[in-house]
Amino acid sequence: MPQYADRFEVLSYDQAFSYILEFDYVICSRALVYGSFEESLQRFKILRRRLRPGGILLFQLPAIGTDLWPKWVNYAITEMGSLIVGYNLHSLSKVYLSFTDVCDLLERAGFKICNGPTPYDLPRGEYPGGIVRNWLGVAINNN
Repeated sequence: MPQYADRFEVLSYDQAFSYILEFDYVICSRALVYGSFEESLQRFKILRRRLRPGGILLFQLPAIGTDLWPKWVNYAITEMGSLIVGYNLHSLSKVYLSFTDVCDLLERAGFKICNGPTPYDLPRGEYPGGIVRNWLGVAINNN
């Protein structure tokens, strides 16, 4: 759809649309949460700096309770109940957040949660089946 080409950039979220210093709204759909909880926290802090004070974050984050893909090689559970799963040596770990860790992650990054997190399950129609659970919610840049 070439008529919309001027509305999209393919860059890292902290570099995209560099001529816009602050956004009013950001939609985060399962992005930024991988590797480890601390790495995810740093990504959300960078994201918050691109959002104006009082700006709105609409989030969909991966939740504990998602049926895992097979062939995982290791896992760890955080003190607050999130699951970090490693699939192979050449890919980043996936982080499936507990309710408590979602709240902690966003609050430590400088957001105030004003709606949610609410669990939402979707069926996974393709292999390996099961459900994909997400946390949905709204947070405000508290800085």
